Amino acid sequence: MIVEGSVRKMNEIVRIAARVIGVADGFQLWAKHFDLEAARVLAVTDEVAKAVAHALTLRRRGPSG
Repeated sequence: MIVEGSVRKMNEIVRIAARVIGVADGFQLWAKHFDLEAARVLAVTDEVAKAVAHALTLRRRGPSG
């Protein structure tokens, strides 16, 4: 799995997008975006990191837990 992301800014709004992709098949396993005011970008980085880590943990465990 790889994690890919982007940051885009339009006026005072910033969109942080992250996704998890399977290396073997290129299939997108998880994706989420965060829209926020530019002044809050640094404050939301922990939230983004936790969401990605959670997605990786769920995928690794599989459906049986």
